[in-house]
Amino acid sequence: MKKKGILFKIIPLATLLFSLTAQTIVFAGGYGGFEPYEGYSYGGAAYGLLPAPNGFLPEDIIDGDLLGIGAFKNPQDFFYQKDSKLLYLLDSGNNRIVVFDSDLEFVKIIENFTYEDENYDLSVSAKSVFVHKNGEIYVTDTGNFQIIVMNDNGVINRVYEKPDTPFMSDNIAFDPIQVAVDSSGMIYVLAKSVSNGLITLDQAGNFLGFYGTAEVPKTWEYYFEMFMRKIFKNSTITLGTSFVPKAYGNFHLREDDFIYAVISVPVKVEASEKQLYKLNPKGVDVMTGAYDYVYYGLPGFSFLGDVVTGEDEIFYILDSGFGKVYLCIEGYWEMLMPGSYGDTFGTFKSPIAVEVIGERILVLDSDKASVTVFDPTEYGKLVIEALKHENIGDFRSAAEKWNELFKMNATLRKAYEGLGMAELDEENYEEAMKYFKLAWRTDGFGEAKELNRQKLLSRYMGPGIVVIVIVYIVFKLKKFIAKPFAKLLKRDETGGEK
Repeated sequence: MKKKGILFKIIPLATLLFSLTAQTIVFAGGYGGFEPYEGYSYGGAAYGLLPAPNGFLPEDIIDGDLLGIGAFKNPQDFFYQKDSKLLYLLDSGNNRIVVFDSDLEFVKIIENFTYEDENYDLSVSAKSVFVHKNGEIYVTDTGNFQIIVMNDNGVINRVYEKPDTPFMSDNIAFDPIQVAVDSSGMIYVLAKSVSNGLITLDQAGNFLGFYGTAEVPKTWEYYFEMFMRKIFKNSTITLGTSFVPKAYGNFHLREDDFIYAVISVPVKVEASEKQLYKLNPKGVDVMTGAYDYVYYGLPGFSFLGDVVTGEDEIFYILDSGFGKVYLCIEGYWEMLMPGSYGDTFGTFKSPIAVEVIGERILVLDSDKASVTVFDPTEYGKLVIEALKHENIGDFRSAAEKWNELFKMNATLRKAYEGLGMAELDEENYEEAMKYFKLAWRTDGFGEAKELNRQKLLSRYMGPGIVVIVIVYIVFKLKKFIAKPFAKLLKRDETGGEK
């Protein structure tokens, strides 16, 4: 960042303040050995969270005052546009959008918005920003109950209000909190008052339907209600209980038009309620793996506030309940978990959004009015490299990385699975079974076991069939040869008697 020199001058002062207040006040220059939180990896339902090296540590902070552009005020969201390589930060309280490049250097401020030649002020509750690859900037102006679309000079050229449709009655507010546009131009809108999934609109603002409705929570009340409805299905009695799907709290549109969506309600960590959805272009949830919900092994409540996808099928979940970011792939959650609540550098007060630029993780904190930048450690880089090799099917190269990781953390379950995948790829099925068992991957274990059975059958079935055929032929020949000899012998014996 351009203000790096100024930031380094602050470090000695921060060290002095730390000695007086027992709080670390560091703004840039890396963590230098200081780790503001403990590292964990998820050991499965049987073990919960296990100590592990930190995969990411704080490296820098983006602060409006330090940049000389005025403090951020109630920042609500940011979005990294991969084509233009620009980061857009929605500074709602200041009625502006601040733009940075991929190196997090300040580029410009978009402000003084106009609509039809008149000034336009964002509501302080404007919640999110999305930037299309054509450069158009979409902002959910929640307090004004509409979505605005502007160019990079702040000129608003379109406004989307509540669509005219019988599927949204008058008593349902159009209070958008997230928006995205797919490759076909279809607009996806998450509204706080709508629980039927995402609202879809065309570019003219016409209602197209609801997309990807979440599951109805399967509580005991739900199953009891379904049971009673079956009993009284021909009765005029109204049971009265109404079950509605849980509403999404946030979502992220991937480049291939798949959507990752999270349920943003407090959930006890012991509960197995589904909180993450991966929706294909048809709106069908295709999330796979044994852990399609969150289990942390920590006391308290989980609250998934945001999700973003990175490279090589890796995605990142912001847990605003625990103040952590989880690096995940399908089937494995929480391999790396930077962040924590606190006042020190690298911790949060009110984390509300997460973004990824390359291998760097960015977290926006609305209370601290700043962005914390996390860089991967050597441990974290090895995990990411291993996952990248697996994603292209190079399991042997991935296994080399997993073996290196074992020297740092022998409890990383994904490493056992990675070694199992390498053995499976090389048809060493018995070895694969051993690793999958250590990884608690019943699906991988079952696949390796079945392939091993087929391998044994193909190895021994051929020779076995040959042996059976030979025995059968010998048996038949014995009978064929023995029968004439028996007749001759009987004849000789009879002749002798005569």
